[in-house]
Amino acid sequence: MSDKYPLVCVDVETTGLSQEDEVVAISIRLLNPDGTPTHDEFFSYVKSDRAMSEGAYQVNRITPEILADAPDKFQLCYKLKHWHSLVLGGTLTCPMGHNYAGFDKARVERLLGDYLVTYSTIIWMTP
Repeated sequence: MSDKYPLVCVDVETTGLSQEDEVVAISIRLLNPDGTPTHDEFFSYVKSDRAMSEGAYQVNRITPEILADAPDKFQLCYKLKHWHSLVLGGTLTCPMGHNYAGFDKARVERLLGDYLVTYSTIIWMTP
């Protein structure tokens, strides 16, 4: 854990549990270096062409109507970059998956791939 930079907790909601399923919501919450929460958080739905599985809907309750006006992946990256530069000044350390880091990590990397490679080090922390 860094004693200088905030921790970044990431959680996603997806269209299902398969490798082909897509992120439909992303939530990012910052924690102080000591682990206490900050008031800085980012949330966005994400447009997807993939149908929501019934199992995913039972968990996240996200409907096509909710996603109708959501940003696509490129618009999301723009929104995230703007938030990130305002809140963190461009410094990101220690993203952590909220629920199952292996699952969240793979989906976040696929969703934000080019955006994430701008960081020299990304450390995924697992429970």
